[in-house]
Amino acid sequence: MTIIASVYGRLAFAPTERTTKAGKPMGTARLAVEAGSNAETQETWWIDLLAFGTNAESLLVLAKGQMVSAVGKLTKGRYTTKDGEEREQFTLLADTLVSARTARPKANPGARQREPAPPRGDDFGDEIPF
Repeated sequence: MTIIASVYGRLAFAPTERTTKAGKPMGTARLAVEAGSNAETQETWWIDLLAFGTNAESLLVLAKGQMVSAVGKLTKGRYTTKDGEEREQFTLLADTLVSARTARPKANPGARQREPAPPRGDDFGDEIPF
């Protein structure tokens, strides 16, 4: 089953660069997402992120612990652990990826900085002629 989902969470590990069989670069990461409406019902969902192209480039500059928001196709699979326990696995193929670093990248040192606005006069002063 595949659905379109929006997730927001913290990177559990530094993203990893990989290459597909066709030779295309991709980025992978694991995202810890807090699910639940309050502290009593809250649990952590672990979602694997896959990103290609510019989304992969954006993902690969991030570090462990950074907050990330991603939108894309979410799939749920199942796997069996070495102990024989069956578990669910969620994977999100990111169509959109946003983090604090991608939303507000470092300022370009050569870019012109915006000058502060000049101070305003005293709007409530006694200098108003009547």
